[in-house]
Amino acid sequence: MLTQDDKQFLADFEALKLTPATFNHKAHLRLAFLCILQDGLEPAVERVGRSIRAFAEHLGAYDKYHQTITEALMRVIGLRLAQQPVADWQRFLVLNPDLVNEAKEVLLHYYSPERLFSTEARTRFVEPDRHPLEETACTPLDR
Repeated sequence: MLTQDDKQFLADFEALKLTPATFNHKAHLRLAFLCILQDGLEPAVERVGRSIRAFAEHLGAYDKYHQTITEALMRVIGLRLAQQPVADWQRFLVLNPDLVNEAKEVLLHYYSPERLFSTEARTRFVEPDRHPLEETACTPLDR
């Protein structure tokens, strides 16, 4: 269940009321987490992609959006939620600090740098070339 603060965050983001300073990496993850809880994974992927593209365009940052990074991180979040069902954003952060601190490394477990950072991956979702997103540990990175 989304809290009132969660609902306000979603409303403010979709109304383009957040600033680039407040819509940082952690806020991207929160958006994905909340939309997955509210809509389910597939509808959330579409909603979040559309919303982030609109936000980037609103800021004149047309080249900032990266489809594969967005969708792959959402799929990792969805898998982790299936393994550790929590409905509280703060609890999710405690269980998954690597998504905040090492998101690039998480994605590079699934993707080679060449594939993840390709022009094609920026504009459309490309499947991983190292490990399928449905496989391997979707638990936080062991360090």
